[in-house]
Amino acid sequence: NLGDDVETDAADLVARLVQQMPNAQGIVVDMRGYPRLDHYRVALTLVGGEGFESPIFELPVWTGPDVLTIDSQQYTGRDLGGQNTVGFAGPIALLVGPTSVSAAENFSMMLTPFEQVTVIGRASAATNGNITGMWLPGGFGLTFTGMAVYFTDGGLFHGVGIVPDIEVWPTPASLANGTDLALLRAIDHVRAQQP
Repeated sequence: NLGDDVETDAADLVARLVQQMPNAQGIVVDMRGYPRLDHYRVALTLVGGEGFESPIFELPVWTGPDVLTIDSQQYTGRDLGGQNTVGFAGPIALLVGPTSVSAAENFSMMLTPFEQVTVIGRASAATNGNITGMWLPGGFGLTFTGMAVYFTDGGLFHGVGIVPDIEVWPTPASLANGTDLALLRAIDHVRAQQP
């Protein structure tokens, strides 16, 4: 679980992953919370750094009333510190849901292109990017995403989000008794991938 209420130290998590990955048959990554640790470093550890790509970030830059340019950036694993990182070749189940937002979606977008990653749960919030704000009359405030963010292959992200390969919804009974159906399905999925 990469939520900030569980994991806070990327170096410690990476050290545990590196130690445990050689013997692991599969990994379940819960990204339904908000990561406050260096999620780029964790992603590099999970999938390797050589061919790794970040989402595409496009920031509008106005230099005059009629002069708009777009500053487009995309990072590779090498740009982010990955140098032929091996990663994990076995099955990875990535849990997402409506509480997966911003950095959680950023992390998920970097993992989803890899064949061994299966997304399980419900669609993410579909909002990523920097935060822009303004004050409105009457003392009200408004915040919104101030940039366009696209999937690593250039596909539309805003309004789409991370769409699960295997959709799992809670039921009234699972909510009442605290059963996490998505987590159970992810564990079953990883186990089913074993030879």
